Amino acid sequence: MGNAQFSGEPPLAAPDLRIWFDGRRFHYQQYRYDRLADAMAYAMIDQRRPDFQPLPLPLTWEKWTEPTSEETKLMTTVGIIYENGSYRYNEFRYDQLEHALAYAYQNQDRPQSNRQPIWWPVFKRQRRANVTTANAVARGLNILSVRNANLARRYMEHKQVPNLVIARVLAEPTLRRRESAEQSHSEAIKPSKQ
Repeated sequence: MGNAQFSGEPPLAAPDLRIWFDGRRFHYQQYRYDRLADAMAYAMIDQRRPDFQPLPLPLTWEKWTEPTSEETKLMTTVGIIYENGSYRYNEFRYDQLEHALAYAYQNQDRPQSNRQPIWWPVFKRQRRANVTTANAVARGLNILSVRNANLARRYMEHKQVPNLVIARVLAEPTLRRRESAEQSHSEAIKPSKQ
């Protein structure tokens, strides 16, 4: 599932109440709702207030889309379903597919020595020809080794590494291909000695 940026007035689900829908959630003023009925109930109460001031609709917004067929196949292999704009694994709900995949993999009943993500082969690994992505992944894993996963993820997202690659690499950093000599030298981050 992804999202795309749009500009202009968002699609109104309840025009008289100024409630709009982004493909996943209903929006009223600065609030988000899973159900249109909840958004409408609050909007009707809110608009009855004598001091009510409507906020303008956003000038830009994101529209969420359904999972692709490749993502749907991947979800089926690990027991993730897409329901009402969210990914569900067991009783948990996730906004991002890579988060649901990471948890599904962690939750598998396999011994640590035999662990290999069952979703690993579905998405092709980045090619050595894709130097920018390979360098960003190498740097991200270097950050992971000296800092933390959150910072590594943010760096790779900033470098526009695909989210599923980030999830795969952070879930099993030891399974990534060896870094090139150039990456191990130019992408090195070393903790400072004090």
